[in-house]
Amino acid sequence: MVKLPEDQQLYTTNDLISRLIPDGNNYITIPNLFQQHIFELMSDFISTIQQVNPHTANRLAKAIHEEGGFIDFQKIIREDEQLLARYIRYRDKFFEAAALEWLKKNGIELN
Repeated sequence: MVKLPEDQQLYTTNDLISRLIPDGNNYITIPNLFQQHIFELMSDFISTIQQVNPHTANRLAKAIHEEGGFIDFQKIIREDEQLLARYIRYRDKFFEAAALEWLKKNGIELN
């Protein structure tokens, strides 16, 4: 069996917690809310482009309501560089707002 150098080891979540937080008590797990928020993100984004690009907005809306909707949504977005850039900016703001809301809900202040 090959032994990896210390900085290349694979660790379980508990291993990482014990390495990063030796006392193991002063942390809160950040949930993965991607699945919970992705449909909301896509729907909200579609509403932002409905007025300026109704054809693409309708294609995106149809895509997200069918099986494989996330992949189809991504394919459509990637057809237009400007639309992709707009979506990336929107996505980043969306997840930042969700993260800040989670922090506030859990009583965690940013310095």
